[in-house]
Amino acid sequence: ELMPEDKASVAAGIVLGLKSDVDKDTVALYSKYGIAHILAISGMHIMIVGGVIYNLIRKITGNKPAGVISMIIMISYGILTGSSVSVLRAVIMYIIMLLARLLGCKYDFLSALSFACIVLLIKNPMYIINSSFLLSFSAVFGAAVFYPEIRNVLKLKGLALTSKEIKYKRLKLLFHRESDNLISGIFMYIFTLPLISFFFFQIPVYGVLLNMFVIPLLSYILFLGILMLITYGLFYMGLPFMIDISEFCAFCCRKILEFYDVCCNVCKKLPYSVYVTGKKQYQ
Repeated sequence: ELMPEDKASVAAGIVLGLKSDVDKDTVALYSKYGIAHILAISGMHIMIVGGVIYNLIRKITGNKPAGVISMIIMISYGILTGSSVSVLRAVIMYIIMLLARLLGCKYDFLSALSFACIVLLIKNPMYIINSSFLLSFSAVFGAAVFYPEIRNVLKLKGLALTSKEIKYKRLKLLFHRESDNLISGIFMYIFTLPLISFFFFQIPVYGVLLNMFVIPLLSYILFLGILMLITYGLFYMGLPFMIDISEFCAFCCRKILEFYDVCCNVCKKLPYSVYVTGKKQYQ
């Protein structure tokens, strides 16, 4: 009721992982240009939602209660959204991160990633040939291993701006976030490139650049979508003023999704936007 059906189905895919109702043309468009990952609940969703929930609850209850409550909420959210491989990986790593913080231990990203890999393979050894498993772990591994090193090299060579060189605080935060997205996105793209070619037989040439615009706005869709669901539920429970908040959230979500369509259509007009690798036939 609050959004057009095509945009509402995409928003539901992003917030709840419900992809069955998403228009086939939209899925094809997003897949062709490398942003179909937004329609599945991923590790980024878990970390964004979990981090916000933990920080909000911590201000009320303190560290330990907030950690336990946020763990329960994120496990429930993972089950609600279908418990895909990428979600299971992210939930396991999120729990390890919280346990390390609560116990006063140092959180090692690669150790947590390795532990999540072992747990999932024990659960189902056939994940080793699952495309979602391989793409999820290779992307995170690439970003975790090479991103810190590249940032250090850029700083040593004077190619990365420091905080002192950017005058305004908000510009500093925006610059660092976008530069982090670009560098980590490049390594995620490089590490998943062979797998994308193997499993999907084509490569979105402008995928990295497109995701620079898509990924920063994804967190806004996620929170606006969750807020829209909560306020719309409160409206039906007898709080009529909540409908205004729901409509505002729906409007913002719709505009961001329309922007995604524009970005994909721009890529569509660029030369060599998709490189078809094909599939080797074995006799």
